Amino acid sequence: MPNEIVTRGTGGAAEREWERAISATYYLQEVRSARGRDFHGRLAVQAVGAVSLSRIVSTPVTYRRRPLQIAAHAEGYHLVTIPLRGDLFFEQEAARAHCPAQCFLTERGDLPYELHQPGDNELLVVRLPESLLDGFLPRGRAFQGRTIGRPVGFSGLFMDFARSVMANADGLDPVRAPVVARQLMELLALALSEGDRGTESGESAVAAAHLRRIKAAIRRRLADPDLTPALIAAECGLSVRYLHRLFAAAGTTMGRWTIEQRLTEADGALRDPRRRTSLAMVALSHGFSDQSQFCRHYKLRFGRTPGETRAEAAAAAGRN
Repeated sequence: MPNEIVTRGTGGAAEREWERAISATYYLQEVRSARGRDFHGRLAVQAVGAVSLSRIVSTPVTYRRRPLQIAAHAEGYHLVTIPLRGDLFFEQEAARAHCPAQCFLTERGDLPYELHQPGDNELLVVRLPESLLDGFLPRGRAFQGRTIGRPVGFSGLFMDFARSVMANADGLDPVRAPVVARQLMELLALALSEGDRGTESGESAVAAAHLRRIKAAIRRRLADPDLTPALIAAECGLSVRYLHRLFAAAGTTMGRWTIEQRLTEADGALRDPRRRTSLAMVALSHGFSDQSQFCRHYKLRFGRTPGETRAEAAAAAGRN
């Protein structure tokens, strides 16, 4: 079952309780409810691989993320918010957006913002690790605060799939959930890059297409510890030299990018309370040769051990 939090009441106590729940689920921010009204909020959260989905139902509310709160934000996460009922008004840097139902909103977690909901509302929110998101977006495509107002095409597919995943996530096999998370990310990347084709040169468009194929092939084989550039190049019908050149143009290497994807997915597995496998099995199922290699890379990336992450996630699940 998804973790669920319910808050109701009047005045500052209800606001503080909801603020703690929202900040723990996403990242630090302030909450202000409508004056003169009782506040009611319901939050249900479901992990799907390294991605989390949540459904929020609340009375009118405003969320603010300030610069000092960002300084305390150790890990990179961004949000995609889909209003199912009620309108959103959003400001981030110079961007101001009105997001009605049948659209979705992208929110950067590393910049201040204000999100205002003037009426009773229901939202579906997808929280995405920045490292995982960067691996899916075409080179040069920044994730930024904006409204996508097309309930058709890839945007419509993404929103429909996100709703379906949230509705069925509780019945997903945790071991196979990362496959669903990757499909969700693929659809989001396609939705964000709709209409970009005409702005790319022929050469850069071909290179971007090859790199997307390469990354998709790697993702399918993340659990394989014997994954090599030669194997992926052969599968994609490219030379190893060209493969290395594509990653170099993107500012990384295949090895670094692969480890980052493995660590991000392993982090999602550690945070899923339904997965009771040992750390050794988590390491092996995400392509690491042994537990010590996994723990070394994990601590270097996240600043804590896998055991500490699992204990933190278990404590949070117990509180909810």
